[in-house]
Amino acid sequence: MAYALTSNNYSGLCCSIRWFVPLLAPAYYVLALVLRDRPGYRRHFLILSVWGAVLGALMWRHGPWIKHMVPLFWPIQGAALLCCMLARKRHETQTTATEPQQDWRAESVSDRRFVA
Repeated sequence: MAYALTSNNYSGLCCSIRWFVPLLAPAYYVLALVLRDRPGYRRHFLILSVWGAVLGALMWRHGPWIKHMVPLFWPIQGAALLCCMLARKRHETQTTATEPQQDWRAESVSDRRFVA
């Protein structure tokens, strides 16, 4: 943690974030717990992982000391966000389609009059 707090960027431009390295192990642990307890987030995790792999491949191609923004950085971020939104919308439409539809004319339980 001390490394994360005292690191500076005097080594120049770089794709990696060295101060973030000590936070990876606890972050992956929390991520594993969230994915275990909330399986609904797995779809989003997979989508973001695929787009992250695309971005990682572009960074690898250009090397760690690229002197400008990674090519297609913002379009990839937008595509990842769009895919997550579409996956959520698709999931919502599938769950509402499978739920039984209630008749709006049906009376509520409190409105029923029981005849003895």
